Amino acid sequence: MSNNNGFLPSGFDLDQRVSSFLKLEEGTHVIVIMPANEVDEGNSVSGWQWWTEDDSGRHPHRALEKDGVPEEETGKQFLAFKVWNKTHHDKTGEFLFQLSELTQKTIMKAIAGLVDDPDWGDPVMSYPIQIVRKGTDINTEYTVTPKPKQSLPEGLQEAFDGWHCDLTQMYDGGDPFSVSDLPF
Repeated sequence: MSNNNGFLPSGFDLDQRVSSFLKLEEGTHVIVIMPANEVDEGNSVSGWQWWTEDDSGRHPHRALEKDGVPEEETGKQFLAFKVWNKTHHDKTGEFLFQLSELTQKTIMKAIAGLVDDPDWGDPVMSYPIQIVRKGTDINTEYTVTPKPKQSLPEGLQEAFDGWHCDLTQMYDGGDPFSVSDLPF
């Protein structure tokens, strides 16, 4: 900031870090799904999620099957996978890898449809997916569109190899980003 009028300390700079989780705010998001080598089958994890609240805030809980959700809770199905946020890269030139945890059925159905379509197939490091969010609350709409296949930028794989995220930690209440040495 150039002129702080004596209010802000010299050299104050607002923290510009981006969340490790992809948040689909209103607008256009272009992602490339990345591999999850720690997952035994496929490149994503799925299950049921619910939230609890205590004095320290809200906390997510996840179970592999719906019967793992306590009776007093309403679980919501989720699908989680690693992504390269191409929109961020196009704006900044920096690689940003995030964890996408979807609970929106319209997005999950659309991605499953692309995977089942022989013209598109497995999206892992194959083609970008554009997700557009319009509206808020009950009036929120999502549109999912595959984008043409293109070669991946130089340095992407090396940058991804240096990013630590273990999707399997999500089931145990663990932090997928707290792992420094992955088991593969």
